[in-house]
Amino acid sequence: HMLVGCVGNFRPMKRQDLLISAFATLLPSHPEMRLVLVGDGQLRSEIERQIRHLGLEAHVVLTGTLSDVQSIYAALDLFVQSSNSEGLPNVILEASAAGLPIVATAAGGTGEVVHHGDTGLLVPVDDEDQLSIAMREAISDSALRRRLGVAAKDLIERDYGMARFFREYEELYRAQLSSRQIGP
Repeated sequence: HMLVGCVGNFRPMKRQDLLISAFATLLPSHPEMRLVLVGDGQLRSEIERQIRHLGLEAHVVLTGTLSDVQSIYAALDLFVQSSNSEGLPNVILEASAAGLPIVATAAGGTGEVVHHGDTGLLVPVDDEDQLSIAMREAISDSALRRRLGVAAKDLIERDYGMARFFREYEELYRAQLSSRQIGP
């Protein structure tokens, strides 16, 4: 099986409906695909209804909220984020750190991590056709998936790793000290 996954609360801005529709269009040409949706929330019954309506019950897994999301990342072949509004999504950072290839909408700060054609494939928000095209490209090309995943992991280690965390924390600490004129 080819496992495509998404992690996020079932809220309107997350647009899981868009992902499910795009997945449904790709399924006939990629019957080995399974979609794993991790999360829960107010739209769960609507999402379940959409899955039934499209006849996808055998192809989509709703896990509910999981405490160990890392094991899901490890099992996935492709991560897809279809939000129409975001900050800098933690799930994008986590999926990148796990070395996953990512297809994502250009919502909020997502483009800071998902550089189109380099660390992932970036598509416009609310564009099911472009989402579907990018997913097909990633699903059909294992070398592309590998290359995107490696580049994403490298970017996270370089720009969002613990070294950066400690450096920024030290800078913050020094700024706090000097603003309070603590010390000699």
